[in-house]
Amino acid sequence: MNLIVKGNFSGELINVTVNGATKSMDADLEKSVSFDLPEGNTYKVVISTQPDKNNRTLLNILLFVVTMVIRGIFCIFLPDTDSKWYKNISPYCLRAEFTVNLKQDTEIAFKYKNAEYNEISNTWFPAVFECNMDDSVKVSYTKNTSAFKNQWFNYVKKAVFGKLCFVGIVWSRRLFCI
Repeated sequence: MNLIVKGNFSGELINVTVNGATKSMDADLEKSVSFDLPEGNTYKVVISTQPDKNNRTLLNILLFVVTMVIRGIFCIFLPDTDSKWYKNISPYCLRAEFTVNLKQDTEIAFKYKNAEYNEISNTWFPAVFECNMDDSVKVSYTKNTSAFKNQWFNYVKKAVFGKLCFVGIVWSRRLFCI
């Protein structure tokens, strides 16, 4: 029997785990996964998103420092300071669990919309998960703290580096004018 899981979501990689086997769904490429399972058994299905990895590593910082000159050249011609850094955050990680009694080919459809920031009220709209499995779905959200820290770190790098480039240009003009 086939268990097909179809999703309607954007921007994230979603993992679907059934009977210990995990398959990934991508918002751009693959929005459905299927599992070939024996008939007549009950299976636990877990739909989840992964937390962001920490980008504040020694290697990442060293690469930034090494490429500062090249970035400086591009920063002069293409200013890049994204003051709306918080819009690119996935603040919560989803975990939805339910069981399926597989008696025939089954299709599970879900819709997931991650939390969004509302600039007018300065609040986050909560994440929404809907599934066609009635009320038997147990949904939980955990904070994705690395997402906030990573985006803030990227913003600070761009903002500080942009200011350093500006100061460097001003000082170089003063030196050449003397």
